[in-house]
Amino acid sequence: MPTAAEEPEVSQQDNDLILSSGTLIDLSNRLDKGVQVIKARAEILSVARRAAVHMTSPEDWIKYKDKEGREVAYLQDCGCDRVRDVFGIEVYDVGRLEKIQVNADEFMYVITANGRCHLTNQKLEAVEGGRSSNDDFVTRHQPPLKGYEVELAVRKAARANLDGQICRTLAGLQSVPRDEIVSAWEGTSKKWDQVRAGRGYGSGAERQGASVKSEWEGQKPQCPKCSAPMVYKPSGTTKDGRQYEAFFSCTSYPKCKETVKKSDWEEQIALSKKAPPAESDLPKPLAEIYQKIATDNEQNITEVFTGLVQDLCESLGEEEGAKIYNLALAKFGVKSFSQLKNRSFRQQCAFILYQQLNKQSTEAAS
Repeated sequence: MPTAAEEPEVSQQDNDLILSSGTLIDLSNRLDKGVQVIKARAEILSVARRAAVHMTSPEDWIKYKDKEGREVAYLQDCGCDRVRDVFGIEVYDVGRLEKIQVNADEFMYVITANGRCHLTNQKLEAVEGGRSSNDDFVTRHQPPLKGYEVELAVRKAARANLDGQICRTLAGLQSVPRDEIVSAWEGTSKKWDQVRAGRGYGSGAERQGASVKSEWEGQKPQCPKCSAPMVYKPSGTTKDGRQYEAFFSCTSYPKCKETVKKSDWEEQIALSKKAPPAESDLPKPLAEIYQKIATDNEQNITEVFTGLVQDLCESLGEEEGAKIYNLALAKFGVKSFSQLKNRSFRQQCAFILYQQLNKQSTEAAS
């Protein structure tokens, strides 16, 4: 191994070639130095990458399993801010924040910019970053954000997401293998087990220590929209980190995209199992309902169910009221109350709707 005095002197021209993103043509013109330059560049990038990972903390990452089941991690926006200077990453030509009103309750901010890495001379153009008012950092903030605090938090997060996307891409830190991170943290108190778990490590509830069933035991709903069977989907987390609760999905998907929340179906089952009171103990409104739908008079049946649905829609809103009605019908395998030919089924269905309506009235009064 040569001593410091024996090491070959590196000319400014060689230095420039090592640190530039020279093409094969550039390197072939310096055949004597080409291989040496490639090796030097690879070593520089390897050292920079290891140093960058070493600077991060477990809370800067989200670990997940890729399609092949390999454990990898994604550097979050907060972590990108730590490593940006190691690679000499610059964000420039930053555009204006643009607000998009998704609906009455949700908005988002998007912003674009260009980026370059001075270590590799790589550039990115027109990169877009953005965040929504429905993202977890807003909805789960304690104490809850109010008014302009939400607006300001989303604006800041949109810019951080833009910087993070540029940094992750130019530094190659979008999908880092577990072993590489563990190796970079060697000799520190930082551990892989401390990294927040994401996709591939069970549902959101399971990752927080809860015991969650992956299969549904018992009766499943029929699709309220097309009457096809439905399949159970346990709670989990989307690719962008949003958690969702367990639900039932239509087996006709993607032709039919109807879903039913597990909590809604459980409530319907509880109501259907609750025995209707004896006729002598029926509340007067429910007694009148039972009398009308027990006569097999189509006009009376139509009047009862139409009235219940209208009351539900007025109480809960059109969409939610209609959904409760469709769920109640789906329990009996029908799509319309006119298909409820069995008197007992008509009474049970009316009872479910009446209980839902009575529940809303009680909650509103309290």
